[in-house]
Amino acid sequence: MHLYAEDTTGQRPAGIEELVTVRHESFYEDPDWITKIPANKPLKQWLKERLLP
Repeated sequence: MHLYAEDTTGQRPAGIEELVTVRHESFYEDPDWITKIPANKPLKQWLKERLLP
């Protein structure tokens, strides 16, 4: 996740929904993670409800 914005290859997925696996440790330490994560709103909400205290 931390390199998503730096991928300029033209093969970057539109969002994490297109991926099979995602490495995202420490990503949620950023207080603004929910606006930066390349995902649709339902997935963002699912992550927020299940992965955060």
